[in-house]
Amino acid sequence: MNTVSNSPGPLEQVDAFEFLFRLRHPLPAKARKCVVLLHGVGGNELNLIDLATGIDQDTLVVLPRGPITIAANQFAWFRVAFTADGPNIVEAEAEDSRRRMIHFVEQVQSAYGIPPESTVIAGFSQGGIMSASVSACTMP
Repeated sequence: MNTVSNSPGPLEQVDAFEFLFRLRHPLPAKARKCVVLLHGVGGNELNLIDLATGIDQDTLVVLPRGPITIAANQFAWFRVAFTADGPNIVEAEAEDSRRRMIHFVEQVQSAYGIPPESTVIAGFSQGGIMSASVSACTMP
């Protein structure tokens, strides 16, 4: 019986990759699909690991860490201030993270031999904003 390790691997810092990340590898088979899960503002790459337990065994789960440290073990994809007039984001950081995420996903696809049509990007809160903006920019 094929079983998936529900624990993510160690935090990986690969110089060629855009972000620090953890992986949940399928066992024992080679991944045929990929799911990239993006945490929300103030979270980290471990916040969405419980979602990985329900994902198919042949799927590589990628858990990247936002590039902006806002506190100990708390990260973001871009800074946001919540004001009386609504959220105020640092647009340059949001654009930089979006651009870098597109490249990161391409890096993962290349490194693990996973085609774009077998890749899903999803997230929570700010990670959901990131996943939607990346998907909107990479769809034909």
